[in-house]
Amino acid sequence: DRVTFEGMRLRMAPAVFYTPDFYCGSRHEPTRSWMQTFIECKGGFIRPDSWTKLKLASVMFPEYNFILMQKKNGVWSEKRVEK
Repeated sequence: DRVTFEGMRLRMAPAVFYTPDFYCGSRHEPTRSWMQTFIECKGGFIRPDSWTKLKLASVMFPEYNFILMQKKNGVWSEKRVEK
């Protein structure tokens, strides 16, 4: 298993990159396939361009799972980003 903070940078376009907050990789038993997930952490307000880039990354890189963690009023919520 592996977790890194800002450990990968995804190229979206020639001069546009997206760096997720966390990369999590682990082996999924019993198939032994590699599960790869990016986690983006945000506060109470999410700028529209940040949300657009996250959604686009999930479409451009379907081999990864993308999760948005958002903290509002002291409570964390989790949202899987649909492709």
